[in-house]
Amino acid sequence: MGCANGKCCSRDSSTSDEDSGHHQRGIRPYKNKDGLTQRSLELVHVPSHNFTLQYSSLTQNGYYPDTTDRENQDSFCIKTQIQAITVLVVGDTLYVANVGDSRAVIAVKDGDRILAEDLSVDQTPFRKDEYDRVKLFGARVLSVDQVEGLKDPDIQHWGDEESHGGDPPRLWVPNGMYPGTAFTRSVGDSTAEKIGVIAVPEISIVRFTPSHLFFVVASDGVFEFLSSQTVVNMAAAYKDPNDACAAIAGDSYKRWLELENRTDDITIIIVQIKGLSNSGVGTTDSEVHSRPCQIGGSMNQSTAIVPPLMHQRPLESDMG
Repeated sequence: MGCANGKCCSRDSSTSDEDSGHHQRGIRPYKNKDGLTQRSLELVHVPSHNFTLQYSSLTQNGYYPDTTDRENQDSFCIKTQIQAITVLVVGDTLYVANVGDSRAVIAVKDGDRILAEDLSVDQTPFRKDEYDRVKLFGARVLSVDQVEGLKDPDIQHWGDEESHGGDPPRLWVPNGMYPGTAFTRSVGDSTAEKIGVIAVPEISIVRFTPSHLFFVVASDGVFEFLSSQTVVNMAAAYKDPNDACAAIAGDSYKRWLELENRTDDITIIIVQIKGLSNSGVGTTDSEVHSRPCQIGGSMNQSTAIVPPLMHQRPLESDMG
């Protein structure tokens, strides 16, 4: 989310009918293939409930003017701090575990509308519960403008993430100018851990119904400038999740370059739910826990694992 070493450009705060819940038409697939990796269409059958998951994924290297050969940090495993979101399907139940500010969202059919329902909540200092928790560990919470003396550091309110994400509040040690993270949970950051950046995931659980059309898992390279509803609208405009991934990545990349002088790495997975009927399917049962959750269930249930999405900070990669 933005950069810690300099002021970020302010995001476009204009509103449109993108978030109305009506999916868009006529969106063209992404044509820029530089630094792009896309998986072919995959199918996974879930025999216990007789439906199929059809999915595709795409990752696009970020554009950094000063380091044009920089590796993609969304899709490499490295020995350092990461943010990660994982999705697991067991029978007709979807489990989501999130650490950081990547996001999962599910599309829900509601009459003639398709609505976005978040399956994770970004873990950032914009959230009062996360802000209060890291303050107990001694973290200083300041935006880059506040650190640079351009704004009053005593004002501990930054509005909401949608309208003020261009210069978000960040975490700093009490007597230093690091680490400057814009998230409150991650895996493997021993420095940030001292000021309350923990690796405990928040868990959400949803039981599929026929009204659930597809779900999206994406890094903050997508959600930095696109709302959950906008992403769902775009994904719903395509029958093929390959084309949907490409369109969303292309629009994300374009908006980054319009609003900043770089782009983040962009990674997206779209999973369509095919053939789910009312037979044996109950109502939606969703809840979020801010502690580890033991996922139960018989081992003979059909299980589909969507590859975890990991968002790393730019340090050395380990491909071993």
